[in-house]
Amino acid sequence: MKSVVIGTTMPILELTLDSGEAVVAEGGDVSWLSPGFRMEPPRSTRRAGRAAS
Repeated sequence: MKSVVIGTTMPILELTLDSGEAVVAEGGDVSWLSPGFRMEPPRSTRRAGRAAS
């Protein structure tokens, strides 16, 4: 994975993933995706050690 912060006033984090790598993010954290990426719902009701409410 390669990460780059772009911008100053409203910076974005650009991630470049290698084949087979994944990113886990909270809802609302992803602004846009490049073609070829997909979003999947969580596989569990527990995330980051907390029960889903």
